Amino acid sequence: MKTMINAIVWAAVVVMWGYVAAHVAQRILRDKRTRRKIELEREFIGAVSRESQAGARPEDAVLAAAQFVDDEAIANGALQLVARYRLSIQGDKDVAADAGEGAEHGSSTQRNLGYFCQLWGIATERGIPLSVLAEAYACDIDAALERREKYESAMAGARLTVTVLLALPIGAVILGQTMGLGTPQFFVRNPLGALLVLVGSVLGCAGVQWTEFLTRSQWKLVGGGSRAGPEKQVGLTSLDIARGLDIFTAALQVGLPTNRAWTVMVQHWGPDKLAEADRDVLTVGHLLDMGDFAQAWKKLKAHVGFGPVARQALQQARSGTALSVGAGAQAQRLRQHANNEATAAAEKMLVVLAAPLTLCFLPMFVVVGLLPLAIGLAGI
Repeated sequence: MKTMINAIVWAAVVVMWGYVAAHVAQRILRDKRTRRKIELEREFIGAVSRESQAGARPEDAVLAAAQFVDDEAIANGALQLVARYRLSIQGDKDVAADAGEGAEHGSSTQRNLGYFCQLWGIATERGIPLSVLAEAYACDIDAALERREKYESAMAGARLTVTVLLALPIGAVILGQTMGLGTPQFFVRNPLGALLVLVGSVLGCAGVQWTEFLTRSQWKLVGGGSRAGPEKQVGLTSLDIARGLDIFTAALQVGLPTNRAWTVMVQHWGPDKLAEADRDVLTVGHLLDMGDFAQAWKKLKAHVGFGPVARQALQQARSGTALSVGAGAQAQRLRQHANNEATAAAEKMLVVLAAPLTLCFLPMFVVVGLLPLAIGLAGI
């Protein structure tokens, strides 16, 4: 009977730790795949920018970049994008409509090159050079990679702490064996030892899962994921504003009036992206169209993201030349601010880990590490 109970307990322990190990391994592999995907997209966008700057037409630049990138999904998405573009300029409106509908419902092209599709559409409709938008997008991806590197580097300390805490009970078991207490035999043959292993495993697995949840949530709070913020988030994040300012800057640099450049920026977000707090961004566009520049920019003076741009616009004439410089600089500041937030969030994880440390890992050490030693020394 005791043997059967011990076997059942150890089977449950193996299943629990196997599930947790598989979950952590999947997270590690998923993070590596995500990073690799971002790096490959960066290579593709950089190739498009270089080809465009060399004088290639947009579709030729995309085709050349598709041959350059070492990723079948991105290459196929680029080929589909070029095919749709060529059909659209030939006047096949039905095909163009089908392409747009596929993008809205998450086609393969949209999944792999969604934001680049949007930038190409802006370049085609508004006359903005694709090379300028692609270069800005490349800078955005570089900032995303830097943010991920800083977060992972700062998180190394927190993950090392978890690893050490998990290793403490193993060290206690080894110590008990060297002292001649027979701790491993106690765990395997004694029902009380099996029960202690079960309780300790529950605590340890819960602590690991809790830690994984906290690190994942913290990463999303600082705009993690692939490049943007948390999924299904409503409202503009600092990174959304930085991307928008890239488009606004590019539109001003090619000579578009300020009101039209602002409209291009706002339209690329879409109405669903703007929350109630962002409605002033739409109002600014309407006031600029009516020529009321002073009143338009006053609405954004106190805005966290657009404030510096609005204050600069109030200090200068209607020409957007100098404003483009300020908007571009603000986009870079927003990205740097996001990077700093990621680093600070990772450093705070050592404080946040106090909860699983106190409630899971330390009790696990007591149950699996100290209690068997005490029982062995007492000769029970």
